[in-house]
Amino acid sequence: MVLHLSPIIALDELDKAMPRHNYGDPLAPLHTLLEPESARSFADGCFPLPIDASHVIWIATANDVDRLAAPLRSRFLIFDISNPTSEERLGITHSIASRLGDEYWGLEFDSEVLLLVSEYPPRVQRQLLTAALARAARYGESTVGVEHLREVVERGNRINEQSRRGLGFASAGRQSV
Repeated sequence: MVLHLSPIIALDELDKAMPRHNYGDPLAPLHTLLEPESARSFADGCFPLPIDASHVIWIATANDVDRLAAPLRSRFLIFDISNPTSEERLGITHSIASRLGDEYWGLEFDSEVLLLVSEYPPRVQRQLLTAALARAARYGESTVGVEHLREVVERGNRINEQSRRGLGFASAGRQSV
């Protein structure tokens, strides 16, 4: 009986890896690594010893699988995952808020805050909830309310408006030294 480890390697947003003329195609090694026969004796240019990568379990995500080359797509089983429903998004928001509340002194979130934030992607949800939570903690309150979220959004809007105006470099003329 031969025992082997089967590590799982996750490649996130594979469709965003773009070839560069100086460095080549960053996805090219996957053509070899995803085929069990050729993966048995894979040798990378940076690691000159051959390795047996035939037992690796590869998981990749992509926002647009059509941006991946057909030969690479053919090496994966593709599952199309639809966007979450409103109810599922709210469940994700509750999960994020629960973890944040536990991490930060047991503060709780008003249900209206969770409903408003649930329309955003999870990364933005976490940012908004964390910032609103910090506002509530700053004021010594135990519940994060809509007013805390409103402060965060208004501050973000002011910052975005200022960044659109630039930092003044564009209008500065070229000066000689």
